[in-house]
Amino acid sequence: MKRLFAALSLLLCAASPSTTPNVFTEATPSIAVHVGQTFVIGLVSSPSTGYSWRMSGELTQAKLGFLGTSYLAPTAARVGASGTELYLFTAKQAGTYTLTFSYSRPWESGVPAVKTVTFAVAVTPAK
Repeated sequence: MKRLFAALSLLLCAASPSTTPNVFTEATPSIAVHVGQTFVIGLVSSPSTGYSWRMSGELTQAKLGFLGTSYLAPTAARVGASGTELYLFTAKQAGTYTLTFSYSRPWESGVPAVKTVTFAVAVTPAK
């Protein structure tokens, strides 16, 4: 948990939020935030295998601001152990958006992703 907080702190330097953002994973694909809130999507990843996540969806800086990404290395000292890719966003405009992440090897053209995860993001007006 300390490692996750440290990784989030590095990402948040650019955002300067007043609170620590919520972290959403494959187990929590429905995201509900208010305008002005930051949030993080964390996806299990093993970059040593050549696989990485690619993001697509309704991402515009006016609606959902993408603030950056970071990699949280695994704590296990095993070759090929999985870590977590972190994607930081800020909600800028009320609405419902879809973010899709595909897990594949970037150089393998024409090969479908081995995994696809979709997040539904509901942004409501600020409190």
